[in-house]
Amino acid sequence: MKALALSALCLLPLAGCVASQASQDPPKTISDYLSFTGHSNGDQVVFAIDFIRSEDPKDDVADVEVTLHDEAQGWVELDGTGFYERKQGSGATALQGSPHFLIERDPARGLQLLSPDNGVTLTAEPIASYLKIDSETGLHALASAQAELRWQGRVFQGRLVHDRLTTRTATGFARLVSGQTLQGIHRFHVQVGHSRDFFAFGRSGEHGVEHVVGIEMANNAGERLMLTSPVRQTSESSLGQYIWPQTLGTTWRGEHGLASLNLRVMDHNQQPSIWLPGAHSTGVVSGLLTYGDTALPVYGLDDVYY
Repeated sequence: MKALALSALCLLPLAGCVASQASQDPPKTISDYLSFTGHSNGDQVVFAIDFIRSEDPKDDVADVEVTLHDEAQGWVELDGTGFYERKQGSGATALQGSPHFLIERDPARGLQLLSPDNGVTLTAEPIASYLKIDSETGLHALASAQAELRWQGRVFQGRLVHDRLTTRTATGFARLVSGQTLQGIHRFHVQVGHSRDFFAFGRSGEHGVEHVVGIEMANNAGERLMLTSPVRQTSESSLGQYIWPQTLGTTWRGEHGLASLNLRVMDHNQQPSIWLPGAHSTGVVSGLLTYGDTALPVYGLDDVYY
């Protein structure tokens, strides 16, 4: 298989591809998003969990959003999604667990996430940092490592991506309920064959996913991509005012020419029928990555906050 030798140049259309000057106001909200794609004996699984909390130690309300999809069983309901009370005086800068999902080791030493209630254990090698940007969306960082997910006696080998977003938007219980701190955030993480992964982060706009950051990962290395366009998408409306992505695609240039990623959302989870700010939708995606004369199957997760 040809290596996807991809440019490490700055991204477009990310504002100037140069980190903007930091705001004088300190960050207020942190989202630690962990996503995993893996495989076991031909079956594929996607898992994601988002720990959202205020940096203010006096704000003791935090939120967790968790998703698991098994190719054979479909969407799996896990305990632990929703609001919980943080320990008094606990800071927010370090990655923190919740009552149902415990962080046993920090990412730099090899993360371990345990959920005895759900029978889930996620273990990753020490996580390498690929990208740090201070932009209009806040302080953003992406990191990744090879990982293993254990669930229901099965072992899935794959990759973990740690996507940390720190916003400067004031938070608190009302802000968390409304979802305003994450409105417009769009992420997707796909496994390409069984050898590499692609992850993209952006803000959904009128013409697709804008301000896009993408990385391609293989083994213990990752490269930032020079995307040639925003992530384009087609959508369909549900009851109410939601518009759910149906297809996704983007392109970039590598050493051997143009690479094209085309995805179809196969199955949506959590589709409410009324409009609420900050609604959360996840979907399983599959498709093809074509590069030169090679076409590889992809499978993964699409995650949107409206």
